[in-house]
Amino acid sequence: MIKVLALLGSARKNGNSDLLLQSLVKGLTSEGAEVETVRLSKLKINPCLNCGGCDIDGTCVQKDEMLILFDKLLTYDIIVLASPIYFMSVSSWTKAMIDR
Repeated sequence: MIKVLALLGSARKNGNSDLLLQSLVKGLTSEGAEVETVRLSKLKINPCLNCGGCDIDGTCVQKDEMLILFDKLLTYDIIVLASPIYFMSVSSWTKAMIDR
């Protein structure tokens, strides 16, 4: 069974990004995939400090909810990201996750 992590970078419930991701998840599950959706706006993810702490052993020195995602990113077969575009870029929740 394929495991899919679906990341939503929008805070708007049932907004365009949410509806598109829901549609994708529905299709994936109908084909037998195991899908977990994570709404990034519900997680407390601190910005990267550029402290170099992760250069030592690959582990971030910050102990926030990004730790939950680090484990998931290594566990799932496919990662899907849906984010609205604000000012020619992804949302701030998505940026914080990507930067970490």
